[in-house]
Amino acid sequence: SGAFNIINAKVIMNNVEIIDNSGEDAINIVGSKSNIDQLVVNNSFKDAVDIDFGELSFNKIICKTSGNDCLDTSGAFVSGGYLFGENIKDKLGSFGENSNIKIKEVSGKKVNFGVVSKDGSKSLIENLTLKNSKILAASYKKKHFFGNSNLKISKINSDENYQNAKDKILLSKPNSIIINNIEFKNFIK
Repeated sequence: SGAFNIINAKVIMNNVEIIDNSGEDAINIVGSKSNIDQLVVNNSFKDAVDIDFGELSFNKIICKTSGNDCLDTSGAFVSGGYLFGENIKDKLGSFGENSNIKIKEVSGKKVNFGVVSKDGSKSLIENLTLKNSKILAASYKKKHFFGNSNLKISKINSDENYQNAKDKILLSKPNSIIINNIEFKNFIK
């Protein structure tokens, strides 16, 4: 369903820019082993980058103006350096369906959700920096047939005090969120 689809391939991308996409995903990579040095997606109608059931290693992914998610994963193994999003209508990082995620730095401006680990995913974000976001982080189960999700953020920088803002962190039992080595305990149905 992407404007640019790659299926069951070995992918190497260096300095790629996708502009004014009107497809469901600007780029959809399925069942592939991918290495991205730098990918920039400007003005995506829905998801900017969608990774399904593969492996992704990236240095830098930048999304500017996305009608849905910046980076969306399903059943993927991801190791990344820097993820940036600005004017993201839904999630900057949407990690779902048993994804295994490790990203050094996630940064965003004007995003609806910062990072979300859902449906059995295990996500580690070393540094999260957000400005003008509605929700900083979330961990939940959306689909009943998946296990629990975990989200660990080693360091968070935000213009909002997440410790006192119960509506900035969404967590449902029995999933977990750990921020700055402290387990978050405010569960929301």
